Amino acid sequence: MMKDCTPPKRTRGFILTTSGYQRIQKAQHQARLVNNRGAAYTLEELAKQTSLSQNTVLKIQQRKIAVDRSSLAIYFSAFGLTLQPDDYMRTPALYTNYDLISSSGVDQTGSILFSPKFYIERHPIEERCDNEIAKPGGLVLIKAPKRMGKTSLTIQILNRVRQRGWKTLFLSMRLADISFGDDVNKFLSRFCAIVTHNLGLPNKVSSYWDDMFGSNYNCTCYFEQYLLKQTEQPVILALDDVEVLFQYPAIAQNFFGILRAWYEKAQYGDEASKIWQNLRFIIVYSSDAAVPINIHQSPFNVGFSIELTEFTPEQTLMMIQQYGLNWSSEQVRYLANFIGGHPFLLQKALSQIQYQQLTFEQFIETTQPGSTSVVIPFTGASCFNRNKA
Repeated sequence: MMKDCTPPKRTRGFILTTSGYQRIQKAQHQARLVNNRGAAYTLEELAKQTSLSQNTVLKIQQRKIAVDRSSLAIYFSAFGLTLQPDDYMRTPALYTNYDLISSSGVDQTGSILFSPKFYIERHPIEERCDNEIAKPGGLVLIKAPKRMGKTSLTIQILNRVRQRGWKTLFLSMRLADISFGDDVNKFLSRFCAIVTHNLGLPNKVSSYWDDMFGSNYNCTCYFEQYLLKQTEQPVILALDDVEVLFQYPAIAQNFFGILRAWYEKAQYGDEASKIWQNLRFIIVYSSDAAVPINIHQSPFNVGFSIELTEFTPEQTLMMIQQYGLNWSSEQVRYLANFIGGHPFLLQKALSQIQYQQLTFEQFIETTQPGSTSVVIPFTGASCFNRNKA
């Protein structure tokens, strides 16, 4: 039998806490004032300063994908800090041994998966988004703290739009490979190529890219003279997690400036604006991140903007019923008081209750101090966040 020589993997199970993230952000800010003339560090510069890969640096900053503790310590040390126990935490492992993807709408990484069965409508938000997207050159902005259901709402809107026979594209900026750093030309040419691929069209980026002109002009011409001429139907482009681009100052300024310019082109009302009226946007970002650019040169102060809030008591009850739980109003109130109306936390709690087939009394026991139940880790975090607010 061949011996397995695969080296043991390092344990990657840590992300920064809120306080740890704030500490390192403050240190980075001070460092860039002294050493970088106040300019924000690019991903490439951070990787060079910390001697970590750009991929690892990105994971540390985004706080969604776990890394090993030594990487966090190296990152802190690069900015004159010593990593403290309060700076990091293990990522929740609630679903390590469970396959709840099809039954609960929550995947093993903790993300809420979109499922019509578990989607709770936020009337009249869906209808207002539909009305905006139906407008020539329509633009919808969706913002909320992390895990409030922004992506689920976006997919719901796209599903409704698709019934009209319109083309839809969903692009998450978290999946964007920005290993080339803050290079605007590479980013925009790759953006054009990805949209082309998703539309099922031949890639002609190189034919429209001329170094004599700026990348903004090349990107605009590619859309105007090629992509948008391939269909007479509206094209709905949903851009999710765009706050990822905020850490790339040059890309953010140019890309969001282009989106604003395209939106305005559709509003001119002349012959040239007709083709731009078929391009409509849904832009999704976390309100936890401050917009670092001039909003008057971006799409963040035009179109229809909505900010998602926690579920109402009625919506909370609807979610409970979706899981087949016949709870009394008193029981519903207990859950709402303990967790609040946070969609992600509610869905995680309910999926665990359903999976473990807990009675309401058993669930109450899991919420008591000293309980070892897997329901506690995230509900406890919820209570902490609500009390802090």
